[in-house]
Amino acid sequence: SFDQLVGINQKIDDALKPIIKVSDEVSATFENLLQKTIDDTLRAPDETGIKQVKIAGDLRNGMTNFRLVFRRYLSVPSADNRQATYTSADALIAQVAAARSQLPVEANIAVDTALNALKQYKMLMSSISEMLQQADQVRGNLQQQSIATAAVADDLAAQQIVSAKKEQNTAVVQLLSVALVVLLIGIFAALLITRQITIPLNDTVIAARRIADG
Repeated sequence: SFDQLVGINQKIDDALKPIIKVSDEVSATFENLLQKTIDDTLRAPDETGIKQVKIAGDLRNGMTNFRLVFRRYLSVPSADNRQATYTSADALIAQVAAARSQLPVEANIAVDTALNALKQYKMLMSSISEMLQQADQVRGNLQQQSIATAAVADDLAAQQIVSAKKEQNTAVVQLLSVALVVLLIGIFAALLITRQITIPLNDTVIAARRIADG
C-alpha cells in the first residue's frame, strides 16, 4: 500500500544518516592524507614521496567515484546499479588495503580507520539495498493496481457509452412511435370531420333533388 511505501522510504532516510556520516569521515580522512602527503613531499621531494602523493590522490578520487556510484544507485535502484555499487565498494576496499603498505608508516592509523569505516559502510549499504528492493516491489505493486484500476474505469466508461447509445436509440424509437400515433390520430380526425361534413351535405342534395322532381 501507499502507507507501506511511505514507511519504507522513511526507514531508508533514517538508515542513510549514519552512512552519510561514515562517508563524510572517510572522504575527510583521504583528503587530509593527500594534503599531508603533499606537504611532506614538498618539504623533501623525492620519487617515493611523489608516488605516495599519487597513491593518496587515487584514494581520494576512488572515494569520490564510489560516492557518485552509490548516489546513482539511490536515484535509480536498478539491479545493474546495485551490482555496480557493490563492485565499486569492493574495489575501493581492496585499493585502500593495497595502499596501506605503500604509504608512510604514520599514515597507517588513518588508513586502517578508513578501511574499517568502508567495511561498515558496505554493511550499512546492504541494509539500505534490501529496503530499496522492498520499496521498488511495493512501488511496482502500486503501479499494477493503478493500471488495473484504470482498466476497470475504461471498461465502465465503455459500458456507459454503450448504454447511452442504447438509451438514445430507444428514445428515437419512442419519439417515432409517438409521431406515428399523432399522425394516425390526425388522419382519423380528418376522416371523421370529412364524414361529418359530407354526410349532411349528401342528404341535402338528395332532398333538393326530390323537391325538384316534384
